[in-house]
Amino acid sequence: MILIVLAPKEGHTSVQDGSLVLGNLMLAGHALGLGTIWINRAKEEFEEPFYQKLLKKLGIEGAYIGVGHCALGYRSGELPSVIGSVCAALAMARRSAEDFSAQIAATFF
Repeated sequence: MILIVLAPKEGHTSVQDGSLVLGNLMLAGHALGLGTIWINRAKEEFEEPFYQKLLKKLGIEGAYIGVGHCALGYRSGELPSVIGSVCAALAMARRSAEDFSAQIAATFF
């Protein structure tokens, strides 16, 4: 199942609010044992005439911005361990920071 999150175009915090909706959809899916993934491109899609017509056909009228899609479904396999995922993300961030620091040093010093 694909859930599409839209937000009012003129809202001051529309993207942030829609992002929270997507995050909470993912948390709720996980709590129910479902797999979830956040798919970008909704902003670009709903700027296209085809998708604007689709919204009208669905009875959604007004100026909206696409925030994202949340795919929900039954996952195959087990989730990776949280500790392993966090450690891998931290190692990647550290390497990126070290690479960036080396590039700055080589460029300016």
